[in-house]
Amino acid sequence: MYWYEPYRVNQAQLVYSAYGDVNGDGTLDYVYITAVKAEASSPFLQDITLNIQDGATNRVYSIPLNKDGNSGYQLLCF
Repeated sequence: MYWYEPYRVNQAQLVYSAYGDVNGDGTLDYVYITAVKAEASSPFLQDITLNIQDGATNRVYSIPLNKDGNSGYQLLCF
């Protein structure tokens, strides 16, 4: 028997994260990418969003990527 879990469908998940000084204030910021898996068994990701948490204020900035090319495989922050 298979159970359908609607709360897991199309939810963004953490794909990659890193620490670095993004805004130049000398404090490490938390940079992470979230995305939605097209299918549970597929490595293909869509609705990719770049998120930056300011290390000094803890404010989170979410930047959705271009809607025309907002998908891919093996995403990284560098």
